[in-house]
Amino acid sequence: MVDERIASRRAVVRAERRWARLRRTLLVLALVLVASGAVWLERSEHVTVLTVEVVGLARLDADTVVAASGVTVGESALRLRPARIARDVSALTLVRSASIERVRLRQVVITVEERAPVYVATHRAASVLVDRDGIVLDRGSDPRLPIVRLASPPPLPGELV
Repeated sequence: MVDERIASRRAVVRAERRWARLRRTLLVLALVLVASGAVWLERSEHVTVLTVEVVGLARLDADTVVAASGVTVGESALRLRPARIARDVSALTLVRSASIERVRLRQVVITVEERAPVYVATHRAASVLVDRDGIVLDRGSDPRLPIVRLASPPPLPGELV
């Protein structure tokens, strides 16, 4: 025969263990529900990119900027990495800087600041347009810009003078 105090203590311990198991089970169930909801949302059409808009273009083509960004219509907007996209777009020769903005999770706006030529560098018959950072933008000449004569042939577009 078991003492009544021991039996009541055992009953209390069993009840506490049941409640602890129930709390753990409910916590795991809640975590599974949150995780499955996040997966559903990430794969749903509610967060897919519908449009990609490029702002601030004068010399560049919008398709070139979109291709450099790597953003495609239909991809999940939650997977976009604005810093990576801005870095990839800024790698284009004619782009000085780029910024990315998500509008209502379904539209991506890429704002581009293009490089502008400030002088012409020439060597014999070869001429290139150069921006204020010394980066060659394109071959050719512009009569409105000042001319700088070079001692050696000008570099290729995208390189420094």
